[in-house]
Amino acid sequence: MREATRAAIATAITAAWEGNSMPLIWENQPDPKPSTEAWARIGVAFGKGFPAAVGGTYDRLPGILWMQIFMPDKKGTKKANVAADAFEAATAKTRLAVTGTGWTGEIQFDQVAEGPSSSAGMKAEVPQSMCRIGFLVHRFTV
Repeated sequence: MREATRAAIATAITAAWEGNSMPLIWENQPDPKPSTEAWARIGVAFGKGFPAAVGGTYDRLPGILWMQIFMPDKKGTKKANVAADAFEAATAKTRLAVTGTGWTGEIQFDQVAEGPSSSAGMKAEVPQSMCRIGFLVHRFTV
């Protein structure tokens, strides 16, 4: 279920990010370092799944979709904040269909937290903006 969920999220976010000049690097991929331009790292972290119905035909899997936006030193934070807003808008109250072998479900996004919007004066290796969007997978056994 986790890999099918991650793949569905990656497809949707990559499509929503198209047209943005800032490179989007998925977790566990090489960073574009050294970089003289803004870039973003994105990933999915899962929580512990739990049953949501008697009889075992419906369960839930919580998770966090996160993005770190990196800016070159002394380039300001505006581009990072605009990208963070675009990321949040792309997921706001969004629902995605997801399927796997023997099950079908829906990913429901809901903003749960946002990190500091800027880190002025920090080096490029430290994110200038960070967003965390919570999601819940509703899975039905078919």
